Amino acid sequence: MTNYKRSLDVASGVATVSYQHEGVRYTREAFVSFADAVIAIHLSADRPGAISAELALFRVPDNHCAVRGWASKNRMGFEGEFIERLKFAASTAVFTKGGSAETRVNESKAASLWSLVYGSHNNQIRLLPALPNAWPTGSVTGLRARGGFEVDIKWENGKLETAAIRSDLGRPCRVRAKSPLHVKNQKGFLVKTAFEESDLMVFSTEKGQEYSVTPRN
Repeated sequence: MTNYKRSLDVASGVATVSYQHEGVRYTREAFVSFADAVIAIHLSADRPGAISAELALFRVPDNHCAVRGWASKNRMGFEGEFIERLKFAASTAVFTKGGSAETRVNESKAASLWSLVYGSHNNQIRLLPALPNAWPTGSVTGLRARGGFEVDIKWENGKLETAAIRSDLGRPCRVRAKSPLHVKNQKGFLVKTAFEESDLMVFSTEKGQEYSVTPRN
């Protein structure tokens, strides 16, 4: 690589990087607008067909939020929601001159498996927050939740079938779900529950005990 140059046009706010490689001059121009929440990048070369690139747009996955990726023609992006119901989104569009663009969703980058099935934040357990249509039936075991809980989840036809919650510390358990739930102890008796919010249920637990959570029919 030769003739590497960097510059910033203070009047326009455009930052430019240019260099030469194997006889081709490449230029990258970038502009950021905080007011419009936009980052624009222009890539060019002085030889047709010299640019081939892969663009990835993703959020570092964790169990505190659910993320869904999408792609359509020359656009792609993702939408997410934290367990506190704070929503966020990002998208990108690719425009080509004399070329083509292809977009696709890579679920391994758009979100972790567990963030779509389960979340644990603010001492709350969130069951199936954003289950993809591609996973209508399945199960996971041994998920650790804040507050000293271990969780197994089983779902069928896109809906919760049962969840087993084991209490390591005997603390109150808070479960957020999209539909009303029953809770039973190891003896099969219903456990008294209360609601801190319309979809946030809380019940008392005993150390070392397991509780079965199922939808109300």
